[in-house]
Amino acid sequence: MYSKEEKKQLITDFWKGFGAYARAHNSDKQVGNPDLFRKTGIKGVELKFDLSALSVMVTIEINLRGEIGRQEKYERLCQYRVILEQDFVAGLVWDPQYVRESGQLVCRIYRRLDSVNFHNRDKWPEIFAFMATNGTLLRRNLMEIKDLITD
Repeated sequence: MYSKEEKKQLITDFWKGFGAYARAHNSDKQVGNPDLFRKTGIKGVELKFDLSALSVMVTIEINLRGEIGRQEKYERLCQYRVILEQDFVAGLVWDPQYVRESGQLVCRIYRRLDSVNFHNRDKWPEIFAFMATNGTLLRRNLMEIKDLITD
């Protein structure tokens, strides 16, 4: 178990390491900066990285407060499923009722890498490669349809 300070340092080291990896291996510099990666310019739609002790996810998250608006935005994205899934041989997971750890209900479209723990520094190269590759593809595909789904 980590102390509060050790966990904070681990997270800081992880994101610095990922930023360096993304700059060195990736043409999309926004993927390496989680704050820039998050911003899509589409109301209620964010790109996110979700890290846990069991898996890592690269997600499109629809987090509008109202259920009707959230579902409408999700259905609009579903119309462009072929475009969003291009270059994802195994496809994406489409979850219209994803419950975050906080209990908040959102819609998510994502790729997940299982059986990796971001606390294990030995797994970081595998995690970084997964996040950079899938983050770049997901962002590019979403930006391709941005004008079609923006209110």
